[in-house]
Amino acid sequence: MLASLFPHRQHTSARVQVFFDDTGWDFGRLLQTFPPQMAEQIGAIPLCIDAPDRIVWRITSNGNFTTKPAWQLVRSRRIGFQLASHCQCCSEIETINHIFTSNRISDQVWQHFGDIFLIPMTSGEGVRQRFQRWRYSGQHVSRGHICTIIPLLIFWFLWTERNDAKHRGVHMVANCIIWRVYRMISFLHMAGLFRVVHWRGDVSLAPFFGISMTHPIPPPPIMDGIASGGGIIRDHTGYRIKAFSASYGTCLILEAELRAILDGILLAKGLGISAIWIEVDSTLAIHCITKGGGPWTIQGILRRIRDFICFDRDTVSQIYREGN
Repeated sequence: MLASLFPHRQHTSARVQVFFDDTGWDFGRLLQTFPPQMAEQIGAIPLCIDAPDRIVWRITSNGNFTTKPAWQLVRSRRIGFQLASHCQCCSEIETINHIFTSNRISDQVWQHFGDIFLIPMTSGEGVRQRFQRWRYSGQHVSRGHICTIIPLLIFWFLWTERNDAKHRGVHMVANCIIWRVYRMISFLHMAGLFRVVHWRGDVSLAPFFGISMTHPIPPPPIMDGIASGGGIIRDHTGYRIKAFSASYGTCLILEAELRAILDGILLAKGLGISAIWIEVDSTLAIHCITKGGGPWTIQGILRRIRDFICFDRDTVSQIYREGN
């Protein structure tokens, strides 16, 4: 930089060591290269001739470089860019509380489940306060209770949805997070990790999640094993928008088919798709959706499917596996 300021001077590429000798600064050399005032300022810098050379970071008191003051320096100067991350669903600066409790998407998710469990949500709460609101929402709530599992699942899926938006370019959608919470609760129930004690005081809300606490889960027939399902969501031109798959554990084939249909509906709603055409190869599943009936184990799933579709607007039809 000094060379560009004084191109006509000599020693424009000289090292600092050529400007001092065993006794200190060589003012003769300094005056040959710099203006008198600058040479005087340089000569006023104390030198330790006997000490080894080292780089000094003058922002810190001990002269050692650390990242903390460097970060603060860059942020304070705002040199051309903003280092603080922006929220993936709004223009606010991203903080822990903003990600999990105070943005537009998280507000919708918390409000959805708060309305089910009659737990009022308060704006401005932090992560700890939000969890405690659920943890102490009733006298029966204890470790492992549904009211402690719900907020943990919301936190987790808000985080994964945020990461998908930041690193994969996928838009954050509240209904997708809600769908993932429902699905995980269903998986936990099918795995036998949710029992009546975990719904104590809130047993009447289990059907909202397609779970019946009044009947034990019957052992499946031998012909039915570990089931899985999935689907593809396309637009009206046939272009693939999104695909999904999931494992449904040990259950009846009909139950797995209906769970896959429900997952597809929730995912489509989360993507903002209003009119849905459901194509499935099971005539029995179609009959249960449109006409009713079927074993009691699927009634909760059927009720949720009917809550999300409108037969005046949406279509349910059969398609052979070869065409699907």
